[in-house]
Amino acid sequence: MSRWVSRQPSSRQRPRNLRSLWIPALSAIVLGAAIVAAIKGQESRGPAEIERAGSAVFPLLTEVEFDTDENTPGRATVEGTGTVLFGRYVLTVAHAVTRERLEMTVRTPRGDLVLPVMGPRLSEKTWLLSGNLRVPLTPVARDEEADLALFRLPDRTGLASFPYPVGDSETLRLGDPIAVLGADPVAGPLFRPGSVAGLHGSSAIQSVTRGDRVFLMSLALASGESGAPILAARGGSYELVGVAQGTYIGPRQLAWAIRIGPGLESLSRQDASDEVRKFVRRCRRAQVAGTAGCAPDGLRAEGMAGPRPSGTPPFTVSLRQKSPLKPPGFRP
Repeated sequence: MSRWVSRQPSSRQRPRNLRSLWIPALSAIVLGAAIVAAIKGQESRGPAEIERAGSAVFPLLTEVEFDTDENTPGRATVEGTGTVLFGRYVLTVAHAVTRERLEMTVRTPRGDLVLPVMGPRLSEKTWLLSGNLRVPLTPVARDEEADLALFRLPDRTGLASFPYPVGDSETLRLGDPIAVLGADPVAGPLFRPGSVAGLHGSSAIQSVTRGDRVFLMSLALASGESGAPILAARGGSYELVGVAQGTYIGPRQLAWAIRIGPGLESLSRQDASDEVRKFVRRCRRAQVAGTAGCAPDGLRAEGMAGPRPSGTPPFTVSLRQKSPLKPPGFRP
């Protein structure tokens, strides 16, 4: 009588079969993760995310009063652009939020002549303009050499925070796509693409900035855009790599921006306050993590943020003012 005997696969054969199943499964997982990452990258560079970033960029207005030996002090206004980071701070350029002296424009047959008006500075106040609101800003740090200024927002502002992380500005290459993100009180967020036109500053701007700390852009800046954030396309998303500083008035019409890396290092110099050092450290962590590290929750983890927004912000309501005055040596 014959018997059928079923043979079980040996222990050496089973791992081979399992291995043949795991390889396509692992490939499918990797492919799926790549597709998800690509979709998220498309979303982070899409119109909705750019508009969200633009809602964290605001016009800034600074009023400076001088003692001119008259009954009323002389007043000058300066305009710029600032970016809300971590829901608590505003980063901009220093020259767009201060004025060292009062100037008077005199019309002559050969054109306008700008004359200095002697007198000490009495006061200086900076506001963030959001619609008809003037949000008072508290100075935290100002580095004249790096031309950067950091302000603190009051509590309970409810203003949007910049969603993109701080990027590595030292890895920019010639021709890299960049964009200036501005704000207009009527048009809203303004997104203007360009490219890196030069890795260092030219001889034409040596008198106003250090060439090794800036890069040139293939576009010009509009009036009041000093301090606007400069974005670079990296890995399917955007990163904050610079702060707009000025425009070269010449045949090429090139603008330049402060590299965010050296600028932050300058802010965190040895005599910087603990608050500034914590701010810069948070920016570094956002750069390493490669996430949207400019969110308020990340700042709260550093022990720097105030209470969560609640109630009505105690702001002074005023219409936006426009001034023809521009910081000397710059355009805008």
